[in-house]
Amino acid sequence: MISAHDLLPPEIAESETDSYVEGMAEFEEAAQELELEPWMVDRLKNSEREVTVNLAPAGVGEHSSVTGYRVLHNSVRGPGLGPLYIASDISLNRVRAAAMKATWQCALFDLPFGGSAGALVCGPEGLSEAELRWVVQAYMEKLGGMVGRFSDVVVPEARGNCRIATWMMDACARHAALPDFAAVTGKPAAVWGLSTHAGAVTAAVALLDEIVGGRGGDLKHQTVVVQGFGHLGAAIAKLLHSSGARVVGLADVSGAFYREDGVDVPGVESYFQRNQILYGYPEADAVCNADLLEAPADILVLTAAENQITRTNAEHVRAGIVLEIAQNAVSAKGSEVLNERGVLVVPELVANGGAVVAAFLEWTQGFRFSRFSETEIQQTLKMRMAGCWRELGQFSGGDRDIRAKALRLAVSRVAETMRALA
Repeated sequence: MISAHDLLPPEIAESETDSYVEGMAEFEEAAQELELEPWMVDRLKNSEREVTVNLAPAGVGEHSSVTGYRVLHNSVRGPGLGPLYIASDISLNRVRAAAMKATWQCALFDLPFGGSAGALVCGPEGLSEAELRWVVQAYMEKLGGMVGRFSDVVVPEARGNCRIATWMMDACARHAALPDFAAVTGKPAAVWGLSTHAGAVTAAVALLDEIVGGRGGDLKHQTVVVQGFGHLGAAIAKLLHSSGARVVGLADVSGAFYREDGVDVPGVESYFQRNQILYGYPEADAVCNADLLEAPADILVLTAAENQITRTNAEHVRAGIVLEIAQNAVSAKGSEVLNERGVLVVPELVANGGAVVAAFLEWTQGFRFSRFSETEIQQTLKMRMAGCWRELGQFSGGDRDIRAKALRLAVSRVAETMRALA
């Protein structure tokens, strides 16, 4: 997993606070502004269920044991929906923060889900395919009946997630003695997954188009820097390029480059496929990652790692729009500085909403056994992203802090459901 320190110097990529503590503080501020009832605040501050499992994989990689977590934050609006991380550096607090964020994100996009999250604390790169499959399926079996279409829906967040999703679904089927095609999303089309897994990419670009258009501009006339050239970052850069935007800067863990008149993204992609890194690309000027974040551009897209923009470097960012795709890529303090400077920060809660919308479509498809066409998927993603952005514009509170406004809208929707059921 790429860390912030792989991309930025320690003096910039500082960890300003624990993600769970930060998320809780933001929720409490939103709850105070919304004047939520004390019983409701107490319920939403605490997870409904937290499970820790210990797996003994006897000879699997270098691990004598693997710890797994699954947290269900809230299910008042529907079954839990949330990621499963597989990483060696993840903590229970990070899982709690992710589960809470999933509750807000599903509510923000008005989906019939609550929020959940889980983790397997091990490095997948150190495991063979057979070992990784054993760990994933043992984790699912330990969770027993807690995972299911109407209880908790899992979204794998790891490289090769289609394959991992299939393993997880198979483990669920063995436990329940019948397949549950809606218990896990991110599956291949052969087992009722979506025909396309580019939901987050399509949604992010559609959101940018909506934002730029709302400002009287055109995406074709925008200059863009994309930090991160993994699967998601490369796909976003490619779609922006094909949409007519001028991509002037790209970066990965090996380094970064910038070219004022734009780079040929398909050419960069070919270079990357041959070399597996961006370093050395000959058709642009090499720069360091820290400088790329401060390079001239209309839009800065962050897809790499957390804490890339903090209070240390936020005052030097020259982009007018910052799109946060990677979780916590902009720290709370960094966001404050950018807002004060008039930079539009589109938080990950909004920018990465295509992932939960796509999960909703796959969940629906999995128990209806009726496939969505690729056109229907694309149209739904674009409609949901545009609709969310317009609702944020109409939501009470004229401040420029989209992060705070999006959270207030999401919390208000969860609160409305809780009151209706009280």
